[in-house]
Amino acid sequence: MARLVYDAGCSWCVGAVDFARRHVIEPRPFEPVGSSLALAEGSTGLSVEQCATSVWWIDDEGARGGVDAVAAVLGTMRAPWSWLGAVIARRPVRWIAEPVYRVVARRRPGRRRA
Repeated sequence: MARLVYDAGCSWCVGAVDFARRHVIEPRPFEPVGSSLALAEGSTGLSVEQCATSVWWIDDEGARGGVDAVAAVLGTMRAPWSWLGAVIARRPVRWIAEPVYRVVARRRPGRRRA
């Protein structure tokens, strides 16, 4: 089952996950970094540093981070959020979304340092 791995030490991330939980069509696991499930050896294939610097969507296709993870989780939500996920995943919006995500990820409040 697909799941989102996020930094629970980041207040912005926690708020975004709370929003996502209210809008997803089917319940999904949202796993905070540091949970035994999220970082179990071999469970994600991700390092602690990767998890502390980006949100990750993990499914049968593999792990996607950053904007790809945001677009994937939006895609699991009711409209209009699923539409937004589809738009974010496509050029030219993606070209804008990627640097915006990097800036927000670096400056988010309460973020953990790896």
